[in-house]
Amino acid sequence: MRCIGLRGDMSIKGGNNKGFSLIELIVAVLIVAILSGGALAAFNSVRNARSESAGKILASVLKQARQKAMALDNNTEADDTTSIYVELYQKNGNYVADLRWITESSDTVIVSETLGNDGLSIIFKQYNSATGTYITTADRRVGDGTNGTKKVKMYFKKSTGGISKIDMGSGETLTGSPWNEIVVKGSGDDRSIVIVKETGRCFYDD
Repeated sequence: MRCIGLRGDMSIKGGNNKGFSLIELIVAVLIVAILSGGALAAFNSVRNARSESAGKILASVLKQARQKAMALDNNTEADDTTSIYVELYQKNGNYVADLRWITESSDTVIVSETLGNDGLSIIFKQYNSATGTYITTADRRVGDGTNGTKKVKMYFKKSTGGISKIDMGSGETLTGSPWNEIVVKGSGDDRSIVIVKETGRCFYDD
């Protein structure tokens, strides 16, 4: 009697000891694929959001610089072309934009904004409206140079708010040349700031 009972228990346990069916495997694979796709989309969204945020912050600093320059129109201490400028550079792996006011006796930071460092790059570009293309040989990247420390300075006129010159560092000053766009590049996501040199106005393409 005991043996029969034992064999009966073993038979029952053996009947429940089966593997996954093909349908269950397919469902499991689909769930993993969906979860992986969602995670990747969320990751790319965060990366793109950082690129977008950097572009918006930089555009805001440039707009403030134009306003500050025009507000100095009646200030006798302010030079017409070099008093207000925006300095772009890299510090401790971060891109930084400083709005500065320079006089004969001081160079003061009015606003300092960290743009980010998550795979960002900031490039000054020339866009040829006649051909609808960029002149890639004219690209100038912020941070290029010795140890990636090149600083770019954009000077604003106090009379019109226009951009008088762009100092790329290493002795290269861009005057009268059509560097008319700043591109903030992220993870497959570019954000452009179009600059009107004569008026200093900038337009952020989000």
